[in-house]
Amino acid sequence: MVGAPRLAAAIGPEAAAELAQSTWACALEDAAAWPGPVIIALAQAGDLAWANSWAHAEWSILSQSGGNAGERINAVDQQLRRQGARSLVYVGTNAPIHQQEDYAAARAALENADVAIVPAAAGGVTLMGNQRPWPDLAALGWNTSRLGAELAYLCEREGLRVAKLLRRYELDGLADLARLAEDLATDTRPKRIALRALATRVLAAQ
Repeated sequence: MVGAPRLAAAIGPEAAAELAQSTWACALEDAAAWPGPVIIALAQAGDLAWANSWAHAEWSILSQSGGNAGERINAVDQQLRRQGARSLVYVGTNAPIHQQEDYAAARAALENADVAIVPAAAGGVTLMGNQRPWPDLAALGWNTSRLGAELAYLCEREGLRVAKLLRRYELDGLADLARLAEDLATDTRPKRIALRALATRVLAAQ
């Protein structure tokens, strides 16, 4: 979701909620184009009925455990590997600038590397993939500008081969929203067209 405090503070809670719904729709648009299995990992177990109302029949839905983001990712990773998964790609909903080329690059990188990371311009990550289990991610600086560097360092320290892919950006402030509206000008994906229209309207109201 669009959970960046700076952006929410700038545009107000109603616009932030509308943007969150639109970026979520973009993530689902990308999931529908994914060539492999899709798993929706819900932060709240109470969202299961809601998720079942829109998820594709062939998608899997699971609830995340408690803890910080790192602990939840570790738990999801372990659960999916117990079910036989090997190469996994984790994507949030706050980087709608992602193209199918980003996902293809991550899949290709994991053919030779243990971990693939798409660094975020502000220092985090917009996508992370692994073909070996994650090390303990609990102590990383989640939601900070240190996350990308700390994640890469931790994985390399644990002997994992890390591939860093083309840098992208998340929606963190008004400047990112304006950049997104410009970058999506020629994007023909329906949910991106809707997101650009919404971003343009929100920016015009500021």
